[in-house]
Amino acid sequence: MERVYIPKARILLLARNSSMLRELERLAGCRLSLDIGEHCVDIYGEGAFSEYLSKGMVTAYGRGFDLKEASKLLIDDYYIKIIDLKDWTRNKDRIKRIKSRIIGTSGRAKARIEQESSSHISVYGETIAIIGKLDQIGEAEAAIETIIKGGSHRLAYKRLESAHRTHHKEE
Repeated sequence: MERVYIPKARILLLARNSSMLRELERLAGCRLSLDIGEHCVDIYGEGAFSEYLSKGMVTAYGRGFDLKEASKLLIDDYYIKIIDLKDWTRNKDRIKRIKSRIIGTSGRAKARIEQESSSHISVYGETIAIIGKLDQIGEAEAAIETIIKGGSHRLAYKRLESAHRTHHKEE
């Protein structure tokens, strides 16, 4: 059994929508049990590997991804990277400003990073989560960290393109 703690809002959404919970169980190939008081999901699978894969998917759902994006973690070579903004600053206003800059006006900055890195990004709570292959995550992370450090979007996009070229040159 694996236990994954997820935000209250996300576990309540699962509790209210049993069809979403069943779909998550179907995709994961495991039985899921919600503990609303503890804000956690218990995962019961046939083996350690199925529980491990399911844990990643439930974690991704808890970080704001929809089921379609979270289910990519069941595919070989797909991973999740979670950047905790509290590791960068404790100031709530600064965290809010960072999140706003990563999303950008009308979501354009986030969409551009996703498009150019071929990754999926979720800005939820005090975290930024990225789903993709390792090189895709590295590309997106380069741009996101530039923005977190206060760099311009232009510089972030340049670093994203540079990381993209580097990864594709290696192939």
